[in-house]
Amino acid sequence: MSSEDPSDEAGEADRADEGNGVDDPIGNGGEADEGADIPRRADQIACTERVLGTTPEAAIIANLGVASYALAGIEDRPRNFYCWGAMGLATSIGLGVALAIDDPVTVLEGDGSMCMSLGALSTVAACDPPNLAIVVWENGVYGTTGGQPVATVDIAGAARACGLAATTAETGAEFETGYAEAVAHEGAALVVCRVPPIDPDARPPLDSAHVARRFRDALTDGTEGAEGTVRGEWRDGGDQ
Repeated sequence: MSSEDPSDEAGEADRADEGNGVDDPIGNGGEADEGADIPRRADQIACTERVLGTTPEAAIIANLGVASYALAGIEDRPRNFYCWGAMGLATSIGLGVALAIDDPVTVLEGDGSMCMSLGALSTVAACDPPNLAIVVWENGVYGTTGGQPVATVDIAGAARACGLAATTAETGAEFETGYAEAVAHEGAALVVCRVPPIDPDARPPLDSAHVARRFRDALTDGTEGAEGTVRGEWRDGGDQ
């Protein structure tokens, strides 16, 4: 993919230099050496907005930390599931949800979290649910725990090696195209989106039980085994 950012044509998904809490729009201390060809990175807030705009009905599983903060700041909706305290599990949770429902499911991962569970990609590829799209925000740091660097891993390459369709986006325009293609793909697909570190002010609800209940109710219209939404039947008795 081209490293240039066609900002005049990209629209709202390419607002990397317009704030939104992003202090380092090009991922190089905010400044490029004179004459250097350094790509402007995508804006995670704008790209998260694009996810909601492209798939407004999707069940969204957000990794703990910045992925959840950004999503909650845009819209704290019942179909959001925030992985409080569950680093490395967003993709696995998203796979389970995608296998259980017919609606679109999107996972918003972090690169550090994805590195903790790369093996999950082989299981995703084996199950290959057509309604699952995985977005990995690649900012190069563990933002929630202090900004420690993440080991350099070709996550898109690892996904392809597992048998998944995968692409990498470096600008908002590339992400908009890549995400739309992932959603339209006939199987599970992954998009790595390179973004600068950010620290949104918003926080999702801390009541994990409440988040889980409202997420379940949103997917079943408040009725266990709601026809047309959940595949198969819920087991009798107890919370699922």
